[in-house]
This record gives sequence, C-alpha cells and structure tokens, in this order.
Amino acid sequence: MNHRLRIYPLIIILLLLPLPGLSSQVPQPLRVALIPDLYPVSFINDDGNPDGAFPLIIAAIAAENDLEIEWVEGSWGDSLDRARSGDLDLMIALIRTAERENFLEFNNETVISSWSQVFQAREGAIENIFDLEGTRIGLVRN
Repeated sequence: MNHRLRIYPLIIILLLLPLPGLSSQVPQPLRVALIPDLYPVSFINDDGNPDGAFPLIIAAIAAENDLEIEWVEGSWGDSLDRARSGDLDLMIALIRTAERENFLEFNNETVISSWSQVFQAREGAIENIFDLEGTRIGLVRN
C-alpha cells in the first residue's frame, strides 16, 4: 500500500478534531469560497447545498469548533479576486505562488492532491509526464 494513501485519512481525522479557542480567532461568519463547477472537490448538489470534498471537510471542522460558515458562490477566478480584496476569508483549491503569498496565508498540509490531464493528437508519443520534457504545452491560468 502506498504510504501517502495511509496518511490522508490520518490528516483528515486530525483536521476534524476540535481546536481549543479556534472560534474566538476566526471571523464569524467565516466567508468561504464555494466553486459550483469544481466537481468533485466543490459543487452544489441536487438539493442546492454545498457539496464535495472541500465543503464537507470545512463543514465538519466548523461544526466541531462552533464556527458559522457563509458560503460565497462564484467561479474560481472570481473567488480568488474576492480573497485578494478581503471579501472572502477562506479560498479553496489553490497552488501556492509568490504573488498569492502577498495576500493569502497557506496551510502546510496538503488536503487534496490535484490532478492534471494531457491531451494529444492520436499520433502523439506522450505516455507519461517525463515525455513532456522539451514539449510546448498550453495550460489554463488564473
């Protein structure tokens, strides 16, 4: 078994433990990004409620620590802009960059590892990440 797979449940359990005094240090309500089209990590379910890995983890931590959550729905880019302007207290699904460190504090534990997909023409020769070396690629930025 991969050691990382064994560590993730432990990290989630530790995240769910109550933290003494946490609610007195956190804005109430805590304004949290809800990105409706970031399935499976953040979306709105058929009942109209926040769902996905991040909302479930955040809701569990909030319940254990008597925190009130205000879900702020928006695109990923709009949510990042809200975080930059101070209109959002907690942003989800971010990669640490030097520019973002100017207006955000980052946790030191990975909650969810991101994935990437590479698409190529049928005659392409890319079979793993190492095959991308020296190849020009396009990506989505924000």
